[in-house]
Amino acid sequence: MQPLLNSLHNQHPTNPIISLMSITPELDSYLISDEILAAAYSGTTLKQRAWMKKQTAHLCTHYGLDGRHYTKSLQHRATGFSRTSMSRPVDYAGVIIDSSPPAWNKLLALLVPAAMQGSTETGVFVLSEDPAAINPELLTALELAGIEDIYSLDMDTMQDWLSRQGQDLECLFFVCSRDFNVPAKENHSFNRRRWLNLPAGNTYRAAVWADKNHDWDWHAMAWANPDVYFLVAGEKAGQAPEGFEILAVKPGELKDMEVDVFFGPEEYFKNTRASLGLSPGLEACWVWPGLDRHFFSCRREFWADMSSIKSQIF
Repeated sequence: MQPLLNSLHNQHPTNPIISLMSITPELDSYLISDEILAAAYSGTTLKQRAWMKKQTAHLCTHYGLDGRHYTKSLQHRATGFSRTSMSRPVDYAGVIIDSSPPAWNKLLALLVPAAMQGSTETGVFVLSEDPAAINPELLTALELAGIEDIYSLDMDTMQDWLSRQGQDLECLFFVCSRDFNVPAKENHSFNRRRWLNLPAGNTYRAAVWADKNHDWDWHAMAWANPDVYFLVAGEKAGQAPEGFEILAVKPGELKDMEVDVFFGPEEYFKNTRASLGLSPGLEACWVWPGLDRHFFSCRREFWADMSSIKSQIF
C-alpha cells in the first residue's frame, strides 16, 4: 500500500522536492522492523485505518504541498531602512516519545505538516528498548501517513546521537516524554536546534453538544482520544458512552466552560473558549491551531541603513 504522503509527492512532479543526506543512518539498527509494523497493522481494524487515512488526508489538504519552501523578500522604507527576509524549511523534524505517547491523531497532527514541506526529513524516537510493546495504533497511523522512520532506542543512545549532530543543522524536536530533559542551551532563541515540550500524559477537556440535529460516532470519539476528558450537553447527551460526564447546560452557558476542544456546530463553537472545534464526521481527527507551515521554517533577517550606504556612494 502506498502511503498517502508519498502518493501526493508523486502527483506533484513540478514541486522542487530537495533530496537531503539523511542524518540518521547510524540509527538504522534501531528502526522498527517490518515484522512489528505488519503485526501492528494486522492488529487494527479496517474502520480504524480508515479514520487514520481520513486524518492524514485532511492534514495534507490543510497544509498543502507546493514549491514555495524557499523565500526571499526585500522591503525598502521611505525612512531609509531596508529589510531582507529569508526562509527555508528546517532540515529535520522529530518527535521524542516514551511509553505514554500522545494519541495517534495528535502525533500525526505534529508530523504531517513537517512532512508536507517535502525537503524536511522526519522521524519518531520511542524511548523504549522493547519495540513490540509500542502502541500498534500509533505505528499503523504513522506508517499509513508515510512516516516510516520510527526508532526504538534507550535514552543514552538518543542523547549521544543528538550530541553528535552538527550545530549548523536546522531542526525542530517535539518532546512528549516524562524523562527526556531538553538541554537548557538548546532553547536559545538563535540556536538552530529548536525544541517544543508537550507534557507526556497531558489530558485535554472537550465539550460535546449532542442534540437532535447532530449524530455522533461516540465509539470513534472515545477510541481516538483516550487523552481527552469529555463533557456532554444537549438533549441527546444520554447517548454518550460510559466515562463521559453529562451536564445540564444551555448553549449560552458554553462560554463559561474551560475546555480545549469543542465537538458541535460552528454557531456554538464561537461562544466557547476552545481553541479547536470539530463537527460530526471528524470525531477522530485533530489539528493543532497555530501550527502552520512557518512553524517548520528557519528564518533569517538582514537590516540595512540605506542612508549610510547613500552617503558612502555620494
